[in-house]
Amino acid sequence: MKRFHFRLERVLDAKESEKKQQRRMLGKAQQKLTQEEAQLAMLQQDLEKNGKARRKLVSGTITIADALMFDNWKNHLLDLIRQQKVTVQTCRDNVDIQLKKL
Repeated sequence: MKRFHFRLERVLDAKESEKKQQRRMLGKAQQKLTQEEAQLAMLQQDLEKNGKARRKLVSGTITIADALMFDNWKNHLLDLIRQQKVTVQTCRDNVDIQLKKL
């Protein structure tokens, strides 16, 4: 008996391949989001530790140079946190886009 051959089988295979690619893209986007959120959490922990260290220094004797150094470092850390929040939001938007494609 002759095997049935569906004419549009190639189209279905192409669509299935496209779906697999979209699922891979979604997985990569979610992985990137997780990494960026971990980086943001680490920066926020550094900021919290900075605050504790500064309180310890203020309770003792501190030089103006040390105070300026801590302020500069804190401002730099706050800038990094702001940038990381933008990166995290961009990753979230990318995950949403990938979910909508599915």
